[in-house]
Amino acid sequence: MLQRFKCFACVFLACTMLCGCKKAPEDTMDTYTIFVGTDLHYISPEITDYGPLFMQVVSNADGKLTEHTEEIAEEFVETALREHPDAVILTGDLTFNGEKKSLEDLAEKLNRLEDAGIEVLVISGNHDIAYPQARRFEGNTVFPTEIITQKDFAEIMSEYGFRDALSVDDSSNSYVYALNENLWILALDANTEQEPGSITVSTLQWAEEQLKQAKEKNVHVISITHQNVLPQNDLLYTGYVINNNEQVVSVLEKGGVTLNLSGHSHIQHTARDEVLTDICTEAMSVYPLRYGVIKISGNSWNYERAHLDILQDEARERFTHRTEEQIRALLEERDISEADREEMVSFAVNMNVMNFCDDIDPDTHYRNLKGWKLWEDYGKDTFWYYYFDTMTKGDGS
Repeated sequence: MLQRFKCFACVFLACTMLCGCKKAPEDTMDTYTIFVGTDLHYISPEITDYGPLFMQVVSNADGKLTEHTEEIAEEFVETALREHPDAVILTGDLTFNGEKKSLEDLAEKLNRLEDAGIEVLVISGNHDIAYPQARRFEGNTVFPTEIITQKDFAEIMSEYGFRDALSVDDSSNSYVYALNENLWILALDANTEQEPGSITVSTLQWAEEQLKQAKEKNVHVISITHQNVLPQNDLLYTGYVINNNEQVVSVLEKGGVTLNLSGHSHIQHTARDEVLTDICTEAMSVYPLRYGVIKISGNSWNYERAHLDILQDEARERFTHRTEEQIRALLEERDISEADREEMVSFAVNMNVMNFCDDIDPDTHYRNLKGWKLWEDYGKDTFWYYYFDTMTKGDGS
């Protein structure tokens, strides 16, 4: 069912899509389809040998399948070529840790989409610009490798939004792109070298002018950012939301924007206020290798979750194993029976997977489950208990 741009009072998140108030007649409107992906964290095979040090770094991280990002990127491109959306949008953290070679290689892959007539738009993430941990891996040694400057990003990715933009901001890699005569994309860059994590005052002034022009032309605008513009939950605020998000939200809402697409937090989740909806697409490098499909018809849109059909078992195993490791380390010194410890681990793993995939069921009383009660008894002083608390608020228990 399709969602009206300006009717969010009746929005709710269903199992696989945002459902809305009124379906537009499909026989009288063309449907425009966009694939949106984020946080690929691609690393070029030319700067890693996938050796012991690299795999140690990957294993100690947050559950990403970093050693498979070459395959993941290829599969995403092949999926897009096969299903042929009108456009592909990537909302940042395109590279593992800001390696220039990774960005260059990814740009070559995206060129296949442009050659097939699929428009590609990108924006940088915090891992992409002037990231200090850009490294090349060889055996048990790492070597510094060339980083990506703000200027480099715009030049390497010039074909993917910048070159044919209606307008590009002077002080950031923000731009406005016309997908068609009725729909513009406002890409807002919060990862400048000047003020990382924020949208600068001059960029906000530029954005206000672009939105003013869109209103005059009766054009709908969807904004894209890397960091979230609305907090996805109580835990994902500082470091996850754009630093000056209140000013950003004010500019967007006054300018008539009702939908923002973001990433960064790695989870699949949707936040909304009375006007604006911010859809955070889950990291493509994390189980279940997620991307989103947005279908737009007239003044209406819907968002459906999709995933790549590769590496699913390995991705889930990596993600759940990383969660298990953290939970077992936390509970190791606590006086808990083995059976109760295993129940707590199982509960934590399942909740974490559901939270990342946005599969928390509002009708399930998670607080009545044995695992929750054990966390209340033995782990109430931990981050994990607070984490479960935030995701189960309002579950009716």
